[in-house]
Amino acid sequence: MRIYTPQTSFLHLSTLTIKVLYSPVPQLGPSGAAILQNPAHPLHIKTQRLVADRDKNTLWWLVTSPLAVANKSVVRNRATRRLRQGMKEALETRGYDREGRGPDGKENLTGYLRITTEPQALTASFESIKSECLRVVDRLARLQERRGQPQQWPTDRSAAVRKASNSDQTTGYVRRVLQ
Repeated sequence: MRIYTPQTSFLHLSTLTIKVLYSPVPQLGPSGAAILQNPAHPLHIKTQRLVADRDKNTLWWLVTSPLAVANKSVVRNRATRRLRQGMKEALETRGYDREGRGPDGKENLTGYLRITTEPQALTASFESIKSECLRVVDRLARLQERRGQPQQWPTDRSAAVRKASNSDQTTGYVRRVLQ
């Protein structure tokens, strides 16, 4: 199985409490990618099955807190939990479910979204965290509306190569993904 790790992202957003990285292609976070790249890892097969069963046309998002936030893991976990809850509430406020599926009239949010906490997230109010998450969801929805159809996960290699040959804009990108 090939790990989809695009070289460029389409959205970089940095505020006082969060940093956001978005890519239109769903992919795993750093720990899941490390598991899939090592066939000897005990969770390799289980992770492969989870990725194969996961809906590729939804938003794959995760929240991380690096050591720069705090040395103690309990403090980092609290910051991660608050930001994750803020993101869930922001998605629900805008009419999406936890995985970015829209109601009947709305398109799904798709792709990969990694939100990294900043040290200021520890002292920020939950309302400010939620408002920043609302900005992220709004910006992501606008980005996908501007691009038209959301990026679809290539179901087979030949379809992705045909799409790449028909579109000059994605040719290099899709070839990098499929190699």
